[in-house]
Amino acid sequence: MTESRAVVLGGGGVAGIAWTAGVLAALIDAGVPVADADLVVGTSAGAVAGAHLAGGKAAVRDLLRRQTDPEAQTPELPSPVGFEALLASWSVFIDIADPEERGRAAGRLALAARTVSEAERAAVIRARVPAVAAAPTATAAPAVPTSAAVPVSAAVSASATVSTSAVSAISTVPAAAPGTPTASATPRWPERRLVVVAVDAATGRTALFDRDSGVPLVDALTASCALPGAWPPATIGAARYLDGAIRTMTNADLAAGHDRVLVIAPMAALDRDLDGQVQTLRGKVGVLSPDEAALRAFGPDPLAAGTRAAGAEAGYAHGTAWADEAAAVWA
Repeated sequence: MTESRAVVLGGGGVAGIAWTAGVLAALIDAGVPVADADLVVGTSAGAVAGAHLAGGKAAVRDLLRRQTDPEAQTPELPSPVGFEALLASWSVFIDIADPEERGRAAGRLALAARTVSEAERAAVIRARVPAVAAAPTATAAPAVPTSAAVPVSAAVSASATVSTSAVSAISTVPAAAPGTPTASATPRWPERRLVVVAVDAATGRTALFDRDSGVPLVDALTASCALPGAWPPATIGAARYLDGAIRTMTNADLAAGHDRVLVIAPMAALDRDLDGQVQTLRGKVGVLSPDEAALRAFGPDPLAAGTRAAGAEAGYAHGTAWADEAAAVWA
């Protein structure tokens, strides 16, 4: 019987994208075939990196180049608030245990915040994924009803079910109506399975986007990267969505049902749920979080564009050192 493999990539800001790109490129260069994963789960920064991982080795190497080469780096908007102030503003929701209630509280904060426009933010996200091939405008798919227990064949994997306790009533996302303006319809979803995590700002429910959701890739990534207080909630159809890290920073439990799982967690220090979620995974699991060199590279503000080169270099070094352990999990 063939074993299934998943890679989970957590949130981490601009520095997290760079560090994760370095880790993934190092694993690929060391011969660990992470680009052959059956499932990639991406949250926020991890969703951007995950779109490249699911796109293949060349896409990962291109993402790394765009972190380390100043000529290739894409524009990033400065956060309207400092990172410490942003974390302080999260006190209105961060300690709420119920994930839906936490999501609604985060949504209220995000909807009240003064930020750049959605179009400006979406342009930044679009620039992060130029390696994804162009495709015609997506045709809207039928809406999928919300379910308290979504079959993972429709959401995450082909071999298990995500229960209400695991996902707090995941909402599969209705497609936008034909002609609805979207952030971008240019990049296409990769053929390899990618699931992008976001949170509905009104209901607090977890939303999972994939290539069958009828939502353009850039719209899904913009939603998953909509950090409350820093960036505007992303509009898709009639709903607005927040950063998937509001559910949990890494969302490792969404790889449930896979036999071998690699979890790469740039913000493990802020993820109080990570250890418990990893314990729910069956089979072999490997977890990588930043070492001291990476944390120095991240500096005081992981949202800052200036963290990219150092973050990527630290990630590559850490990924190289971790490669044997990762290979033992993956083999």
